[in-house]
Amino acid sequence: MRVLLCGEGLHEIGDPDCWSDRQQCYLSLPGWLHIFARRLLEHCDDVEFEVKRRSELVLLPRLRRGYQPAPDGHGAKALIAKFIAGNEGYDVVVFMADHDGTSKREWKIKHAQIIEGFDRVDNEVIGIACLPMTASESWLLADEGVWQELGLEDKNLLPKKPEEMSGDKHDPRSNDPHRCFERVCGSAGVKDDRGTRVKVSKVINFDKLEEKCPVSFIPFRQKMNELEC
Repeated sequence: MRVLLCGEGLHEIGDPDCWSDRQQCYLSLPGWLHIFARRLLEHCDDVEFEVKRRSELVLLPRLRRGYQPAPDGHGAKALIAKFIAGNEGYDVVVFMADHDGTSKREWKIKHAQIIEGFDRVDNEVIGIACLPMTASESWLLADEGVWQELGLEDKNLLPKKPEEMSGDKHDPRSNDPHRCFERVCGSAGVKDDRGTRVKVSKVINFDKLEEKCPVSFIPFRQKMNELEC
């Protein structure tokens, strides 16, 4: 089974073409989404993952015209992701975006827009929406045991309700999920980077994540588990 992962950047989908001076070759470095998908598809054999940034999801004007008017919000990019996945021989496309909010109603709207984008494309590719609320960092902060293993001593730095985190993203003291993740990393003595997100993703307890982030993680996990290999 071939799976296309679509996300915003390095933290989510990694770097598929990272030059290693030590090994004198290009390496494919995963992001947290890659690790989540691999773990959620452990029931499948021979799964091949490839990635595309959302900025790469474009169609030629003559093809775009066939899908006008475009779906709202992330639906437009989800449509393109599924179209490209079909043309390039993928079986599944996972489209990831941050919700950037704490409203369940708004989350449902954005999730539905992604699904609408998938539904506009008539091919055999299975489209799966991955929409962390409020951001992917909220998911990665959900399991206190992981962070204690990484060196965090004060578990009170972790959010009790990750899906309700909000604040000024420019204020390092705010409850914005990115700023909170940054503080937790600093207290644990680890870098706020792709590598730490991958370490967390490899060992995070998905049942704990469901408990802490029920609105956004449960639908994603269910759809991944439902895939027939």
